[in-house]
Amino acid sequence: MGLKPIQLGLIALAVLVVGMAVSVARQPTPAASFEGYTSLWIFPVRLEDSYALQVGASSMEFEEVAYRLELQLGGRVIEEFPQIALSPGESTEVVARLDEDQVGDGPVEAMLYRLDTQGEIYRHVTWWPTSGPD
Repeated sequence: MGLKPIQLGLIALAVLVVGMAVSVARQPTPAASFEGYTSLWIFPVRLEDSYALQVGASSMEFEEVAYRLELQLGGRVIEEFPQIALSPGESTEVVARLDEDQVGDGPVEAMLYRLDTQGEIYRHVTWWPTSGPD
């Protein structure tokens, strides 16, 4: 005794519905309030008579974002980069030199500001020099 065409059609429909259900169940739901980000880092480089600071930023934002980078030593601005634009996945690095007499004046702070949100620090890192170069 064979299956009737209507029974075959219902089985095929059931297989199709189960396949679609498995497919939908395997796809993650979109995250609520998912945001991009930009990372910021500071790395000291020893020179003959001083330090240079390599400061970098890497964008994982969803669109191009413009930034301003400010370096402070002991609370006073020692270097400023007023316009840094990063596309998604793009990184940049800048170098600022510290004179030997500046090392030990306090922490060096790198502050990254998004230009579309003036006045708010977006990222902040600190390097604490302990002494001058050996």
